[in-house]
Amino acid sequence: MALLAVLAFAVSAWGWGRMVLRACGLEAQSGLVHPVVLGLAALAAIGGWLNVFALAYLPTLWGLLLIGWLAAARRIYAAGLPVWRIQRRSDLLYGGVVALAALSLGLAVLPAGAFNPWDDFQFYITRPVRMLQVGTFGHDPFDSLGLESLGTQAFLQAFTLLAFEPAFLNAFDAVLCAALSLGLVAAIGRRLEIHPAVCLGALLALLLLHPQQVNISALYSIAMFSLAVVPAGAQLADARPSSSVPRWSAALPMGLLFAAIAGSKATTVTILISLPSLLVLLFGLTYGWRFALHAAGKVAALATVFVSPWLVLSADKYLQWTSERTDRVWLGPVTNPLRLLTDDVQLYWGGTVRIYTVIAAFILAVTAFALFTLRRRKEDSSSALRTPLIALCAAAVLTYILNTVPHDLRHTVRYSIPMLLAALPSAVLLGGWLLAGSGGGRRPGARTAAALIFACAVPLTLAILFAAATKDRVWNAVTYRSLLAFPKETMKGCVVLTRYAWSLGVEMGRGAQARVEPGERILALIAYPHNLLFVRNPIYVAYDGALFWPWLDIPQNADGEEMRRFLRSYGIRYVMWQRAGPAVKSDAEIRSLLDEDSPALRDAAKRALSFRRSMSDMVADAPQDMALLVVDLGKAPAAARR
Repeated sequence: MALLAVLAFAVSAWGWGRMVLRACGLEAQSGLVHPVVLGLAALAAIGGWLNVFALAYLPTLWGLLLIGWLAAARRIYAAGLPVWRIQRRSDLLYGGVVALAALSLGLAVLPAGAFNPWDDFQFYITRPVRMLQVGTFGHDPFDSLGLESLGTQAFLQAFTLLAFEPAFLNAFDAVLCAALSLGLVAAIGRRLEIHPAVCLGALLALLLLHPQQVNISALYSIAMFSLAVVPAGAQLADARPSSSVPRWSAALPMGLLFAAIAGSKATTVTILISLPSLLVLLFGLTYGWRFALHAAGKVAALATVFVSPWLVLSADKYLQWTSERTDRVWLGPVTNPLRLLTDDVQLYWGGTVRIYTVIAAFILAVTAFALFTLRRRKEDSSSALRTPLIALCAAAVLTYILNTVPHDLRHTVRYSIPMLLAALPSAVLLGGWLLAGSGGGRRPGARTAAALIFACAVPLTLAILFAAATKDRVWNAVTYRSLLAFPKETMKGCVVLTRYAWSLGVEMGRGAQARVEPGERILALIAYPHNLLFVRNPIYVAYDGALFWPWLDIPQNADGEEMRRFLRSYGIRYVMWQRAGPAVKSDAEIRSLLDEDSPALRDAAKRALSFRRSMSDMVADAPQDMALLVVDLGKAPAAARR
């Protein structure tokens, strides 16, 4: 049923994408998968305004789905025949691989047997649950929304909750977006008219590249939107009049895609630096600088328009940020990019830095080979696809290097994974296509053989490099029904805490909320805030290990009365403070972060310990064995401690 729901969501998104393409005059030869991804980007742009005006309720999202279904039905009826009629035998092969992958992923993670007890329950699951109850997930100064992401991922995940419980939230990123990424790779390979074996090698490369999943945030969705930039760039190039500038409508799909990337995760800033820059550079060299600069201006303007509601949603935080008085440390130690070559760091989530550096070097080599070879190639039907495909591959390498600057090497790899997922299969397609047609004096049969050997060598090498990581991924999927990349011992704890969240966690959260007056604002410092009734009380959600957002000027080393005045300044009447229990880090665990190399982690730990001391002073008369306290800030300090 969950997979059927995913398919229904994809059909609605396809209808939205077809409407966008038809309005732009780009519907011809747009394929099957690209409109689905474009439709998701369009829904993300609409979701921003729905959140701004607090209209993102369950009936509203059902209405969006219905509009997409009607548009899809109209398009199918107007075509007279199935829009996706099979034209080549290879289409059946690619479709079978994508369908099998989607089925396997669905069986592996739906419903998920384990979530990340900290990231998922305290941030990502809570946001769509809250939005469907109150119409928006904005205006919570204690949430990191607006800093680590803008909200597009949470909005798109909310469609899963229209028919299923939060345990099925993996359906969006880990199933639908992963399948659509595979579909885009197949569509690009079909457009390049390469040998089916090369395309299969690219699909296997995408599946075998260890994604280092640690939560349900944007991963395959960023890869999917990045891959969709390739056909969108080809449409932009095909739509150009001779020696003139592109139409606004031709730039609209790419503007939607870049807006979706920007709203997914703050770590996409390196993608937004590298990919557009390289697109402009290669478009300028290929089609002329007048066309490239005008196209860049139009895409940038449209992307700004589409992402603006998500920025408006957090505008109150940004305004408060400008008046914030406390100095904070945000960047980690600056890492020398050469460490990617010299340091073979073992990654906690699987693999080593050197393995991913080899992958980036391979993508770079294919990109360089393409740039030197394509000058000798004649123009054909796939010419417009070459430029954005090369730009995507080059941008992945540049993103990988740029991510070393503000992060340690472990997070450099993790934050670069979406672009590597998009670029590695693209490099396989590009390399196989080049080898098949650039053999110099070699016979066509020899060129085809070289391309096939190349396409087989890449997934085989990945299988060897990630043998241990793949074994752990399969084990976690079969044993725990999860794609989290944690070691086995950590996974056991995640399973226990996930089961607790669906059972006793519900009773704990709602039981505590029942003790407060309806309509009064609550600050929820509990492990499983997604169980709360947001429609009963306005609720700010946080956990005391992450109260360091730049717009929060939380007093440091304050006594209980000063902290009470600070919280009351935000209109908070009650504080639900969980001092101990499942998924609550102890003081000792937080204190251990004071020895970390990252100054940002040390600063966060210092502030968390300071906040706990202030809260302990506020409730000094409460029994020490009470794990969960409900503090009434509206009463006198002595009466509030219970």
